Amino acid sequence: MKINYDELNEKHCRLVDKMYRQFAGLSSEIISFRNKTIELEIRISGRWPKDPKTTAIQISNDWRSTHECLKKAKFYKVNLIFLNPDQDTGGTFSPNQDRSSMIQEINEILEKMRNPGENKSILITGSIDYENGNQN
Repeated sequence: MKINYDELNEKHCRLVDKMYRQFAGLSSEIISFRNKTIELEIRISGRWPKDPKTTAIQISNDWRSTHECLKKAKFYKVNLIFLNPDQDTGGTFSPNQDRSSMIQEINEILEKMRNPGENKSILITGSIDYENGNQN
């Protein structure tokens, strides 16, 4: 079965990722799924509290458990991108906030996302033994 990654990323954002983006400063996108390996790119802001290995396993599990087409995944390959301190993955706004200031804040967030500058990244790979509950 051929996977449409754009559609899968959009669906995942609506179902799961929006909460991570708004409240935890983390976003993820699937790059590919081949040979039972989920390949993801995860962007992390300073708000995210977990270590890289735990993050890779948790987000890979989220993708696998949310999407039927990824149920047979046994491995993960995750590129973690650590955003600069002034960058973020999203935010929340008060319903009482005036419209013009909210639009200005949204535009500032989007501009920082479009022009990230220099970010650090690391690649993490591993296997996940879902049947026995063991994760490596």
